[in-house]
Amino acid sequence: MANNIIEFKGNNQTLFYEVLLTGKEPTDTKIIVPPTHTLLFIKDGKLQNALEEGIYEIYDKTKGFWIFKQKVKDWSSLKAVYISKTAKVRIYWGTNENNIIKYVDSKLGYPIDLRCFGHLEVKVLDAKKFYLEIVASGGEDTADDEDVESDKYAGHNEIYSKDKLTNRIRDKVVSIIASAIESKIRQEKLSYFNLSSHKDQLQKQLLEDLKPVFEDDYGFSLCDFLIVNFNLSDEDESVLKEKYKDIVRKESQIEEYREKRAFEQEVKKDKQTDIVEELEFRKKISADEDLLYQQQKQREREELEYSIKIKREEEDRAWAREDKKRADEKEIELSRQYHDTVSNVGWNNVAGQPKSAHVAFCSKCGNGLERGDVFCAYCGEPTKNHAQMESCPKCGHLVSINAAFCPKCGVKIKEKITINITRDGR
Repeated sequence: MANNIIEFKGNNQTLFYEVLLTGKEPTDTKIIVPPTHTLLFIKDGKLQNALEEGIYEIYDKTKGFWIFKQKVKDWSSLKAVYISKTAKVRIYWGTNENNIIKYVDSKLGYPIDLRCFGHLEVKVLDAKKFYLEIVASGGEDTADDEDVESDKYAGHNEIYSKDKLTNRIRDKVVSIIASAIESKIRQEKLSYFNLSSHKDQLQKQLLEDLKPVFEDDYGFSLCDFLIVNFNLSDEDESVLKEKYKDIVRKESQIEEYREKRAFEQEVKKDKQTDIVEELEFRKKISADEDLLYQQQKQREREELEYSIKIKREEEDRAWAREDKKRADEKEIELSRQYHDTVSNVGWNNVAGQPKSAHVAFCSKCGNGLERGDVFCAYCGEPTKNHAQMESCPKCGHLVSINAAFCPKCGVKIKEKITINITRDGR
C-alpha cells in the first residue's frame, strides 16, 4: 500500500486547489483524482500532464516519473493543482477605452461611443484548455522535448489567485462581448434610446452566441450572462438628447398630421359608407322582390306538378281497373273453355284416355299439355294441380291419375279412386 497519497481535500466550489509537493515524494506515491476535478501537473509554468478521474502511480519502473514530459531529474518545482469542474466563478465586466462600442445610431444618425456593463458566470469544462488559454502566460520555450505542452505559454511560475484569474478571464472575454454586442446592435438597427427595452432579448441572444465560442476556444462554459446598463460620455449624451428632442418634435408634428389625415379619411370613409349602405339597401330590397317572385313561381310550378301527378294517378288507376276487368274476363273465358274440355272428356271416362291427343289441358287458358309438362307452353301457368295422366304398369295405356283399374287390360292400379276436380279447374 502506498505510503504517500496525492488527493483532493478541498471544497468543490473552490476553482483551484494546490497540493504542496516537497520534491521528495517516494516512488510508490499514489495519485487520486475525483470525478469532479482534473489534476494538472505544472513545472516552470509549463503544463506537464492533465489527469482525469482515476487512481494513478506517480512512478513507473519502465517510464520513470511518467507525469513529466520534460526529461529532467529535478522535480522540486513541480506543482499539482486540482481544477474544479463544478465550481462557478462570477465575473463583473465592463467595456473601456480599449474595447468601446462604436456605431452610428440608427434613429438619430449620429456616431456614438457606447459603453456597457454587466456580469457573467463561468464553469470549467476542459481544464487543460482552460489552463493553456486563460491561466498560463506567454514566454519562450526552453524545453528539450518536442512533446512539451504550452510552448507559447512557458515561463510562468505561479497559479493565479481568484482575483487574478477573474481579471485574466475578463481581459480575454470583454473584447469578444463588446464585438458581439456591436454586431447585434447593427444587425437589429437599435437606437441608444431603445436599448434598455431590448436588453433582455439582447442578452439572451448573446448568451446563445457566446456560449459555444467560450467552450471551444477557452475551455469554460458560460452559465449566465447579464447586461446591467449602457452609458455614453457626457458630450455624446447631451448631443443625443438635443437630437432626440428634435426627432420627438418632428415625430409629434408628423403624428398630428397623421391624425388630421386620418380624421379626414374617416369622414370621407363615413360618407362613402353611407352611399354604399344606401346602395346595399336598395340592392337588398330588389333582391327581396326577386326572391318573392321566385318563390311565387316555385309555388305555381309545384301546384302544376301536383295537379299533373294527381291526373296521372287517376289515369293509372283507370288503366289498372281496365286491365283487371280484361284479366277477369279472360280468366272466366278460360275457365269456361276448361269446363267445356272436361265435359268433352266425360265424367265416366275421366280415368280413361281423353279424346284429344293431349294428356291434359291448362286450367287457365285451355291449351293442351304434353306428358311431363310442368308449365303451360301458352300462358306459363303451373300444371301441378291439373288433371294429368299416367301409364298402366302392365300395358302402358294412358289412364287418369285417379283411376283404380286400367280400362284396357283391367289390371288394378290403386286401391281407391279419388276424383277431385273443382269447377274452376284448381
